Amino acid sequence: MTNILSSIVEYKASIVRARKETRPLSLVKEQAAEQTHTRSFVQALENQLIKRQPAIVAECKKGSPSKGIIVANYDAETIALEYENAGATCISVLTDEKFFHGGDRDLSSVKKIIKIPVLRKDFIIDTYQVYETKAIGADCILLIAACLSDKLLDKLFQVSTEIGLDVLVEVHDRTELERALRLRGPLIGINNRNLKLFETNINNTIRLLKDIPEDRIVISESGISSRKDVEVLLANNVSCFLIGETFLRADKPGDKLKDLFPELN
Repeated sequence: MTNILSSIVEYKASIVRARKETRPLSLVKEQAAEQTHTRSFVQALENQLIKRQPAIVAECKKGSPSKGIIVANYDAETIALEYENAGATCISVLTDEKFFHGGDRDLSSVKKIIKIPVLRKDFIIDTYQVYETKAIGADCILLIAACLSDKLLDKLFQVSTEIGLDVLVEVHDRTELERALRLRGPLIGINNRNLKLFETNINNTIRLLKDIPEDRIVISESGISSRKDVEVLLANNVSCFLIGETFLRADKPGDKLKDLFPELN
């Protein structure tokens, strides 16, 4: 790991250490156990695919390391409601504070006011964060292969599934894909952005797709900025999309979602 990704992971490790001191794991586990209103992220995507319609995971985030502040007057609840009303299948909420200007409260508040499943988008490197993800109300957790060893990836995946979280395993290249496939989870996210250099190319999804069994649900992430991009991916049998910045730069994120996916109107 180098550059931006290594900086994020180093920071995240310090945050986890601090949180363990102020909020012990035993308490977080209790709070996680109290979260019984879990929605199936996987089922929501499958329902769209059965209807032969694109499945959209629409993202709420204030900013990013590469773009800075994207939404000056950021209100995760308002954005999430726009997405839901525009036909989004699921919502992704950034909870990283330093690099993406998010927070756990954003996710908790979004979960309370929408009816569709919610993904916690963050850099998960410790089992403490898995229980924390459940405790703040998420239905699905993101595990990024690029910042996890095989042993840790397997452990985080197992703990997540044991406590009832769906797991989206994110990969960027074939080596990471092979690692993800060994877990046998139903969800694979292909990040079109290289997290070390933050360069983006949607053809990355197309390149890796042929190596993924048909029983997996593949989500193309990042770099999808136009209807043309959507059409290229649809033509290559990609039906699930995770999109944030393109929606968020519009005055009305929900309207932009409709523009990119008229099939949902």
